[in-house]
Amino acid sequence: MEEIEIIRYEGERRTTKMDVVAREVPFTINLNGTEFVTLLASPEALEDLTIGLLFSSGLLKTADEVQNITIDEEKWLADVSLVNRDVSSDLVFKRMYTSGCGQGTLFYNAIDILHRQKNESKLEVPRKNLLKLMAEFNSSSTGYKRTGGVHYAAVSDGKRIIEMRQDIGRHNAVDKVLGWGVLEEVNLADKIFLVSGRVSSEIVLKIQKTASPVLVSRSAPTNQGVRLARQTNLTLIGFARGQRMNVYSAPERVKN
Repeated sequence: MEEIEIIRYEGERRTTKMDVVAREVPFTINLNGTEFVTLLASPEALEDLTIGLLFSSGLLKTADEVQNITIDEEKWLADVSLVNRDVSSDLVFKRMYTSGCGQGTLFYNAIDILHRQKNESKLEVPRKNLLKLMAEFNSSSTGYKRTGGVHYAAVSDGKRIIEMRQDIGRHNAVDKVLGWGVLEEVNLADKIFLVSGRVSSEIVLKIQKTASPVLVSRSAPTNQGVRLARQTNLTLIGFARGQRMNVYSAPERVKN
């Protein structure tokens, strides 16, 4: 966060005051000596962001595949080396521009999209637990309350929030919490993901990499996000606020 001086108008009243805004930096990831991507991101948890993006892009599955990673916070640069991996051929024709506010990039594996695996998890979660988790999630979003300019993503065991990350980009926030899970070797397949932003198809694609059965947002999904969730049997919940929620797919996992 950064404090800046602003002029505020309230009706006819004009005042000068300090305001808090979210920080933004261009963050470049070099992969095996080659520039991979430059993201506009919040300058925190950058190792998590780097590993999470590589994971959600299908370029690594475990932290053991990372030979070395360094983060330069002066140049806003990550250098990553993967073990015995030539990534140049993996990235051919696999770049998608995201639906984010501003131009973002999603790398994906075309085979994953063509051969979508159905989620067979038998996990069931009481509706009251989900609403309680979202209430905790919203109350913990302090960066949003201060600036109105960041998104959040979190992972839960169904009873409590285990870890939470923030970023100016909703995709980055998801990748940061995914990266945390990979680095900490957490089994994400039996966890629930909570997000603050719109759930489009690329967010669903990222969560699918974890085999998590439930994704909850306080915002809306897109039609393609719903379609992909239904095709893969992911329980997708939107508008989870107060005592209400909309269940768009796989409703059998939500217990009354």
